[in-house]
Amino acid sequence: MDWLAAAAVGGLGGIAIEAYDIITALKWHGVAPWKVGPDTVKRPARRPDLRPGEEKLPAPGRAAYTVAVVLSTLVSATLAGVLAATYDYATVPAVSFAVGMGAIGSLQRLAKLVPLLVANLVNSSLQAMVATRRPEDKPPADTKEPSVEPEPASEPAPTETPAEQGEHVTEGTTP
Repeated sequence: MDWLAAAAVGGLGGIAIEAYDIITALKWHGVAPWKVGPDTVKRPARRPDLRPGEEKLPAPGRAAYTVAVVLSTLVSATLAGVLAATYDYATVPAVSFAVGMGAIGSLQRLAKLVPLLVANLVNSSLQAMVATRRPEDKPPADTKEPSVEPEPASEPAPTETPAEQGEHVTEGTTP
């Protein structure tokens, strides 16, 4: 199976998830999901994940729901196709179907991780810049600068005699 067939199977996995959502909406509200409005939501069924006032929003309508399903299916097919083109084991139909089913949930989780990923990339690039700076810019903090004072000698330096200095000494004369 090539990547295009894997993308098609992944799209079917995305459609399977959307079908499950439609079935769930039909069971909970008794109407199609694009017709769910504030009048179809039963009062004790208010979910804590709704923002205040969200239950008063109008029903999305069939066109908006269809666009959402098509986009979800495209995301599922794209992820399954990309994985199949990248890894050989992702060309197995069962893997492509599972990838398509989990594509939207994976995308939502990855979107939450993007700020952390960007912060880590910036931090590591700054550390790399500091590590590769030129030595003439600033010496590293852990190295000692050369001292100006010479180290004290443990023995006194020998003094040179006039003969060693190259002066001519004649006999009988004292320097």
